[in-house]
Amino acid sequence: MVSFVLSLVSLWVVAYVANYLSPRFGGRDDYPAAFRLVTYSWTAAWLAGIFGLIPMLSILGILGLYSLYLLYKGATPVMGVPQDKAVGFTAVTIIAAIVAMFLVNLVIGLFTAPTMMAGTMGSGMGDRMSIDMGESGRIDSNADGTMTITGPDGETMTITIDTNEAE
Repeated sequence: MVSFVLSLVSLWVVAYVANYLSPRFGGRDDYPAAFRLVTYSWTAAWLAGIFGLIPMLSILGILGLYSLYLLYKGATPVMGVPQDKAVGFTAVTIIAAIVAMFLVNLVIGLFTAPTMMAGTMGSGMGDRMSIDMGESGRIDSNADGTMTITGPDGETMTITIDTNEAE
């Protein structure tokens, strides 16, 4: 839910940036038009993101690059940016979108990381870690510096890390 809301906020921010940049590239100062331009151009990327739900089709996510073309082609008719300056307008707007997405992911991380850490700390695991690899075996790590690897046939190997050695 948080990521959805923040993606809408980033859409608003990038539209604001596109509106701010448009007059500097010879276009119009028209926020509703900038919002339409960014929304329509991002739609292709959002739709291409659906392919990520099916791993076999995830390569088709590259079709989301069509959004860049839509932003470029829409700069002139929607924002009034002259055709010879549309490439620069598109490039700067894309950089602003990347920065906005970085900030959105940073904010999401600030909200979710403490929750994830609290979940592991409250699970009673302490400094232990255990990874079950199904038929391939298991890996267990303890706070005392030992790691035990159990193979598929039940054979085990223990690795101990000596933290007292000062070299």
